Amino acid sequence: MKKKLLVLSIIIIIIFSLSILSCRVQNKEITETVTKTALEESKSDSQKTEAITEKEISMEETEDKDKTLSENANLELTSNWEEVLTNEDIKIDGLTWDGSNFWVITYQSSPIFWQIAKLDDGGKVISAFQVECESRDDIHNSGYTNLTWDNEVIWANNWNEGKIYSYSTDGELLKKFSITSIGQLIPVGITWDGQNLRVLHWVNKTIYGLDRNGNETGDLITLQGITPSLDMGLVWDGNNFWVGSKGGNIAMRISTNGEPNGYIKGPKESGGIRDLAWDGESLYWVYQQDHIIYKTKIEE
Repeated sequence: MKKKLLVLSIIIIIIFSLSILSCRVQNKEITETVTKTALEESKSDSQKTEAITEKEISMEETEDKDKTLSENANLELTSNWEEVLTNEDIKIDGLTWDGSNFWVITYQSSPIFWQIAKLDDGGKVISAFQVECESRDDIHNSGYTNLTWDNEVIWANNWNEGKIYSYSTDGELLKKFSITSIGQLIPVGITWDGQNLRVLHWVNKTIYGLDRNGNETGDLITLQGITPSLDMGLVWDGNNFWVGSKGGNIAMRISTNGEPNGYIKGPKESGGIRDLAWDGESLYWVYQQDHIIYKTKIEE
């Protein structure tokens, strides 16, 4: 009997020991699971924090960039405007410099008469040739708007027709074309950047690059979102573009990336800018159908 009781006791002890061991194993597994879950959650939280931080940094960088663009757009440059040429007998619209003389678009009403004229140092017309253009006989007409010189020929924008013309200096029509990717071109600025033509389209406030045959180069500079609206007059100064604003009475300096980096106020208190020119050192300005060409050097 005693022997049986002893065997039974041993069996009970073994079962109890196994039960304790099983609980310890389960507790260890639970602990490991909890620890693993906590680590995973911690890692996930860390990744989320990093993602949020990166997003905040990105947003801050964007805000800083926008702030910088805004500050640059609001950077007023010093100008010292002076009247350099005056001719009361003509109404000047477009303007360009050929290295020696100014060329201008002139407008005469009743009857309507458009021509491109070369001026001497005193503003007198040396030579001129007529250009065909349909326009209204009033101050609001928009016929030929802007000029540029590419070191060989003259280029002119025709607002009404939506085309770009090139002429020899004796008035021979050489080429005319539009921008094929645009349904109806409304050209309000043209300049030569040393390699290609650049044309400002009024509707989308974009500067297009074109070769001398009218083929698009793919170089686009958008001016959308810039205040005041840049909508008339364009010239290249060797490093930046200058684009005029009729409503703002300013000319803004624009980098090749489309970023504003300063502006100057117009030479008069008010008026609608028509065109800009550059002679290698100074910026020139004409108002629509005015008699005066203004000049300034740019000071930071």
